[in-house]
This record gives sequence, structure tokens and C-alpha cells, in this order.
Amino acid sequence: LLSHASDVSALIGTSSFVLKSGTFDLRYVCSCSDGRNLVIILYLDMTQP
Repeated sequence: LLSHASDVSALIGTSSFVLKSGTFDLRYVCSCSDGRNLVIILYLDMTQP
């Protein structure tokens, strides 16, 4: 998992952009741990056109 908040923010931003683009279906869970946000990618569907 990512250990830096900036990396997490970047990942969340990228995920949001990808979701809006409609190319991928991302399902992720955000939780707090020691003041850091941890992002877990649960599912990535790359089969959509």
C-alpha cells in the first residue's frame, strides 16, 4: 500500500478521472490508518470499450 498522502491523493485523482472517462470500472475502499488514507483496489474491469 502507499505510505505517502500525496501518492494517495494522486491515486484518488487518477481513479476519479478514469471513472469519469467511463473506460474502467474501479471499486476501491478508503480507510484511515495512523492519519493516512489507504486505498485498496478491489476490482479493475478493463473489458469495457
